[in-house]
Amino acid sequence: MAENRSKSRSASAAWWGAAGATTVGAVEVVRVVATGRIDPGPVAVAALVLSTLVVTGGVGLVFSGLLGWLPPVRRAGRSMWFLLGATAAGLTALAVYWFGDPPPFATVSPLHGNPWVYVVAAGALLGLVGALWSRLSRAQQALVLVTLGMVAVAVAWVGRPPRMGPTAGKTSPNVLLVTIDGARADRFRGTRADTAATDRVAAEGAWFERAYAQIPYTGPSHVTLLTGSAPWDHGVLLDGVALPGDRPTLAEVLVGQGWDTGAFVSDWVLHGRLGFQRGFRVYDDDFGWAKGARAVLPGRLLGLALGGRVAEPPERRAGATVDRALRWMKRRVRPWFAWVNLGDPRAPWNPPQPYDNRYYAGDDPHDRRGAGLEGVVTPEWLAPHVQGITDPDYLVARYDGEVAFADAQVARLLDALDASGAAANTLVVVTAPHGVALGEGDRWFVHDGLDEADLHVPLAIRYPPEVEPGRVIDEPVELTDLAPTVLAWLGVHAPSSWTGVPLTGAVEGRGAARSLARSMAFDSEAITREDEPAWRMAAVRNRQDLYLHREAPGAEDWFSATDVGDGAGGAERTLLGDLMAERARDLMARRERDAFPLPALPDVDRTLLESRGWKVRPER
Repeated sequence: MAENRSKSRSASAAWWGAAGATTVGAVEVVRVVATGRIDPGPVAVAALVLSTLVVTGGVGLVFSGLLGWLPPVRRAGRSMWFLLGATAAGLTALAVYWFGDPPPFATVSPLHGNPWVYVVAAGALLGLVGALWSRLSRAQQALVLVTLGMVAVAVAWVGRPPRMGPTAGKTSPNVLLVTIDGARADRFRGTRADTAATDRVAAEGAWFERAYAQIPYTGPSHVTLLTGSAPWDHGVLLDGVALPGDRPTLAEVLVGQGWDTGAFVSDWVLHGRLGFQRGFRVYDDDFGWAKGARAVLPGRLLGLALGGRVAEPPERRAGATVDRALRWMKRRVRPWFAWVNLGDPRAPWNPPQPYDNRYYAGDDPHDRRGAGLEGVVTPEWLAPHVQGITDPDYLVARYDGEVAFADAQVARLLDALDASGAAANTLVVVTAPHGVALGEGDRWFVHDGLDEADLHVPLAIRYPPEVEPGRVIDEPVELTDLAPTVLAWLGVHAPSSWTGVPLTGAVEGRGAARSLARSMAFDSEAITREDEPAWRMAAVRNRQDLYLHREAPGAEDWFSATDVGDGAGGAERTLLGDLMAERARDLMARRERDAFPLPALPDVDRTLLESRGWKVRPER
């Protein structure tokens, strides 16, 4: 009889332990769904709930079942068993975090992964639970459990998506911002690739002939675009650097004014943890097959078993990203702002059919008589992806295929606006954060300079109430100008920290917004150390000229004008060069060189970024 009671109490301890563990799992699911900004959908939520409760419950069942044979545990009440199960789930989650890859772009302790630290911490926690719990009355134990539950829910609720302000009316316009990573301006408007969708936006709105990015890297350029301020103001010059907290984003402004906000990105370098998710109620940067799975215990255990976060894809196909965006847009009941980032034109290029060979006119890009891309110096990270290819035109054609595929996804977004009847009341912007060199100046497949190939980007804006169809703006404009332009048409005041100027006047024919376009980057030619950049360079452009100022000792400035001298117009050109030189040097004076932060990233993040050519540190 006594033996049966002992077995019964052990079984009871196990099941109450499982209940405690599943409670922790439930809190974890609440945290992911309520604060993860992932917009998972009912099927994904059901899968998260089921898998998390099964796994955490199993952990609690096994742990409590094993401890249930110990006399002190058998004599304890249900509250103790419940707490032990919850503690087991917590320690398991801590072990996965401690011995696995850290969360993306997180600051980690140098002791991360040390087994002795974990053993000491786990032993201390279990000892504390056992020592204190036996001295509490049942009422006190219940109070402790309730308090712990409230703390857990409060912690899970930290970082929840921002609330929408009450200002925007139901008739306020939507805003759709599409950024096509790596897209050059010369691929649009019937030049090389099939870009009918972006060309349609331009034909039904405005096209900017001379739109320039302020920096040739994905992350910093999007910081510029979203904050209406340039790199010499916000200080982000490399990928992997967090968006500065003192720069309000376009999403933060709009959500505060009542717009619903969602972002759907395709590049790892735009991870929300770097600050890009600020202001977005949904921020879809999860490229896994099950949304939110990596944020709950079952997914983290699976990731650890598969080798950690290195196994995750560093980018996502444009079609999958647009699928997510369309599902979100379809369910909106308030005016919305959606940012859709498409990363396909970034190397390496592998466009799907029928775009894979559409633009290649050659016969055999893998001619075995050649040893490789003769005369073409490819970046070290790209070499494995071009092995055996002997014709650079083939790679250029593959790039064009990726641009065309990305544009086809823009068409899907436009078609959805048409089908829903929202097209007439939606401000659409299509642009790119940077371009890529395709042989200009013997530079191949890189975007680390301030040349036309690096910085000249497409920019098309359609907004039927304000933009006359077919407008072409020939003056230079910057990506800093986009966010102020959007707010100007929406009737919302721009933050004082934004330095861009609205393009509304230029679009409406009331004069150019600016006469010069400015840019900045670290000077890759002058870098002598591998671990960090040393010198900057700045460029200033007008409609036909470029002045490049280099900060490195001994490096010469460069002015594109060829007729500066004593001939006709020479004096005016000399004055123009002096003016542009002064503007370029002024950009350098905005901040001291040491004020530009360098990314201090865990090895796993650095590996993921650099394996696909993202600029984290200078190349050798």
